[in-house]
Amino acid sequence: MEYQEHGFTKFIIYREICKDPVFGGVRQDADNRELLAFLVQWAETEGIAGNLRLRYALRLLLGDHLFSRGVLKGLTAKSSLYQMAKEETEQFFALIYPWQEIDGVFGDYAPSRVKAPCREEAVLLEDIKSKNQAAFFDHLMEFYRRRGYGDFAFTPFFRWRGGLETVTDPDLVTMEQLIGCADQKAALIRNTAAFLEGKRCNNALLYGERGTGKSSMVKALGTLFFQQGLRLIELDKSDIMTLGEIVAFVPKAGLKFIVFIDDLSFDNEASEYREFKRILEGSLYRQPDNLLIYATSNRRHLLKEYWHERAGEDVNVRESRDEKLSLSSRFGLTVAFLSPDQEGFLDIVYDVAVRRGLAIDRETLKNAALQWEKWQHGRSGRSAVQFVNDLETRLS
Repeated sequence: MEYQEHGFTKFIIYREICKDPVFGGVRQDADNRELLAFLVQWAETEGIAGNLRLRYALRLLLGDHLFSRGVLKGLTAKSSLYQMAKEETEQFFALIYPWQEIDGVFGDYAPSRVKAPCREEAVLLEDIKSKNQAAFFDHLMEFYRRRGYGDFAFTPFFRWRGGLETVTDPDLVTMEQLIGCADQKAALIRNTAAFLEGKRCNNALLYGERGTGKSSMVKALGTLFFQQGLRLIELDKSDIMTLGEIVAFVPKAGLKFIVFIDDLSFDNEASEYREFKRILEGSLYRQPDNLLIYATSNRRHLLKEYWHERAGEDVNVRESRDEKLSLSSRFGLTVAFLSPDQEGFLDIVYDVAVRRGLAIDRETLKNAALQWEKWQHGRSGRSAVQFVNDLETRLS
């Protein structure tokens, strides 16, 4: 293989990087059209600018390997892995440093859509440019500690569908966009921040009417705490039986994770709720320290309860009811999201309209919003946004 010509076989920790076919083919004197075409496609997809060979090699180094995982597990300078990684990083640096001298389009590529490197990656690129080998290793460790590795380093949101999938174009909701839910914000921010500090915290159930901001709140937490190492894994309620796979996966990944289950509820006949309850509390293995579960639901009690059951034929009616109510009680933190009153609804409308830059006076906006609320979908944050969407089309 071509990478053998360049001493890449000396590596142990970075051996998988060296086997990457693109990395092995992007030598300074390489004229492989297929590999260069791959780099262009990669740059256009990811918004990568600058020296494509160098950027690609660095992204491989920022990936999933023994060293990056070791740093997240508390790797110290006394460990053998640290010493090996330091030596191999110096060799890697020496091999890729000459690539910065490449001229032409691949040495200073300008994609159609530029996505600036994060601060930590920009520092590493500057170290290469200035040939600061010693600082490069220290900054590499700082990158792993702050951002993780691979896709974890560059996006806050993932899905679990038989395995981990990256959400490439996430909905980056911010806390500032959520109006009229200060108490809910405070409770969830406090719980999540403590979780990131390594304290024992509670799984959370966010319940309330549709459109009141439950899902948006969880996504906003992912945006808010991304830089502190929080990652969200969305799990469809139809895949609830795979939760055990996530529980087994996250301790190996090193970062802090919230499993996000939206619109959670169970029918009486569903067996999934017993498995879910078992994982939350009561199974033989405990929930990992780097995992919390945040679920949203339209009702406080997740298992459907019917009026006839309260006076049903079951001899132990109370025990049956307790069984149904026990699932939601496994969440240590329950946060209610209520529909806003008229003033709260208008506050959301005003805020969204200002963010959109709509040219409309406040009184006209108020009257139109109240008419919408009356004839359309009632009062909720979602309804307020839908109103502004409709208004924007009529003003354009």
